Amino acid sequence: MLRLSQNRPNTDRSIRRSYFFAGPYQAVSYRQGVAAVFPPGSLAPVHAGLDCKHCHVESWRGLHRMFGDRRPTGAAMDRACSLCHGGLLDESSPHPGIELPRASVVPPPVVAPRHLRQHPAEVESCAACHREHQPNNDLVQVTDASCRRCHANLQMRDGQHTFYPRVTAFDGDHPPFGWWRGGGLQDPGALHFNHQIHLRLPEKSLHGIDGAVRRLNQLECRLCHRPDAQGRHMAPVRYERDCAECHPLAIRITATTNDSTVREAMEAFGRQPAPHLSPDLVSAVLRERLRRFAQQNPMIGKDEATSEPLRSFPGNRPRQIAPRDPSSWVDLQTAILQRLLFDSPGGCRYCHLAKAGSKPGTAPAEYESTNLPDSWFPYARFSHAKHGLMACGECHDQARTSTRTADVLMPTKQKCVECHWNQSGVRNRARADCLECHQYHGPGPREPAAPAGNSAG
Repeated sequence: MLRLSQNRPNTDRSIRRSYFFAGPYQAVSYRQGVAAVFPPGSLAPVHAGLDCKHCHVESWRGLHRMFGDRRPTGAAMDRACSLCHGGLLDESSPHPGIELPRASVVPPPVVAPRHLRQHPAEVESCAACHREHQPNNDLVQVTDASCRRCHANLQMRDGQHTFYPRVTAFDGDHPPFGWWRGGGLQDPGALHFNHQIHLRLPEKSLHGIDGAVRRLNQLECRLCHRPDAQGRHMAPVRYERDCAECHPLAIRITATTNDSTVREAMEAFGRQPAPHLSPDLVSAVLRERLRRFAQQNPMIGKDEATSEPLRSFPGNRPRQIAPRDPSSWVDLQTAILQRLLFDSPGGCRYCHLAKAGSKPGTAPAEYESTNLPDSWFPYARFSHAKHGLMACGECHDQARTSTRTADVLMPTKQKCVECHWNQSGVRNRARADCLECHQYHGPGPREPAAPAGNSAG
């Protein structure tokens, strides 16, 4: 339950000052209404259709406080907020005297806007940040002063801080990005990848993919890293869209034939690469394609079949007899193609990491999950579209020298501070408000993972 802090000196002073006027105020307001005696100021446009009783749901609260009732005053109003903004509060907490019709509560995908280990006395009410009856009122644009009330000295129930205990300004004591993970950011992706090689490819020496390399040298990062539909984040890199042109999973039937029609069919078979799926599905697709090929080309391997193995030269293995049975031919070719895809240097192992203990030659092969995080900071607000006038290398300057998959190429805090800083009265700077990057009402009530140098997410 959201509670107004009882340890706030400003709150207590305002309560003591109000005691002197509480009696006359309650008497007059009972007769003529609050707004007629003390006009509170206009409402925010989104609340223009409401009146006082929609939010101020507890009568005589001032008198209750005068006679020692220390129940949090923000609790009742927070419950009133939940009638429209449902899901913000902990429904298991007691709320004396407040009955909410369940059918009227709209539950958006948000939860109690606080850390689960935050000290209860530090948890503010809705109105502490979203201030009504203010000139030029914008309830959503919360000032940094509201954030600093807690984060200048963040109190936790157990005294331990998973996140940074003191933050007052982005260009000052704000911690480095990913500080709470401990040991710096490490990409947990189980892939072999080298940014430096891809950004320094010599076009003339790579025959067959010259066109793709030319586009890569022209577009660089933008050839593979493309923004999503909203323009905020980069869409995940996909093999079919971003990698297949230069790294096709080429396969060829290893059989000889004197039939020109069968040779043409074999060449057409080789022009269709294997699918980029899990190894067991790849094996199933290859077997089915070979079965259909043998069915459509019954002469495949017929002129290779002999009654006995051919004599070989010393030191060479005898040539393998091509079986006449189509099913045996499919089994043989499937085993050959699996070995080429799963075990050869240019196959799946070129990018994927084999599982510990897996042996080459076993089919289907086993590889580690790629484990690529969708977003490093899922609760952060960022838009690539708003930074579209900048070149990628201005922020991601580590990419040209990065040779490890574990490298995280996000810009550092110091790089962002070059444009986003808090010093007032200075022109030509980007905003550095807390809400420029942070969203407050999170998507779920979960405890953050413990710091780990190899943590994902």
